[in-house]
Amino acid sequence: MSDPIEPEQFQDPLAPTLSPGRGALAPRRATDSTEDWGIQMALDYGYVGSASLTKGLGTATEQAAELSVIADRRIQDDLVFLLGGNWQTFSWGYNGSNIPLPNNLQALNMILGFDVALDEGNEWNMRIQIDPGVYGTWQSLGWHQVNIPGVAAFSNIVNEDFQWFIALRVDMFQFFPVIPVPGFRWQFDKDWVLNGTAPKPAIQWRAMEDLSVLS
Repeated sequence: MSDPIEPEQFQDPLAPTLSPGRGALAPRRATDSTEDWGIQMALDYGYVGSASLTKGLGTATEQAAELSVIADRRIQDDLVFLLGGNWQTFSWGYNGSNIPLPNNLQALNMILGFDVALDEGNEWNMRIQIDPGVYGTWQSLGWHQVNIPGVAAFSNIVNEDFQWFIALRVDMFQFFPVIPVPGFRWQFDKDWVLNGTAPKPAIQWRAMEDLSVLS
């Protein structure tokens, strides 16, 4: 059996949720966590300028923002507990004909889950996660906006630079209640990472020890 891979630079993508957030969160190995609480935070903002709509309906702009905080703590050698929260907002501006779409969608949810090592070398890992929260327009809050989507993800850490995974997103409110989401994470330089995670692949640059910038 091969020796365990050292986890010095290989860390979890800052992606606590699958939808509508950044993307699938690959499981991290238990040796990356300690018996003390560790905290990760991600802030994301995007803006799309004026775009023309088809059939002469006018133009539209889009803004999206996301704030995620997740804490982890190793409770056994092969088991990590996850606890956190996530807030997301999507806003659209229309100029032209009236369009029967909301101007804003928001989501506020908890993050509860576990990372489990599936082998002694911690090369195969699994994440089970649920995201109970309120999803929708927030114009008239009710039980119809409460949802508990979930994620089951399996990851293989090939070496200290490359990790691939497959995740299953379960959401009974969606048209497709179960969606498979593949992804990978490749650290091609000491401070640069290519995060091929749907639906928002990104290039990550570590500006400082505790600060990374994504584009």
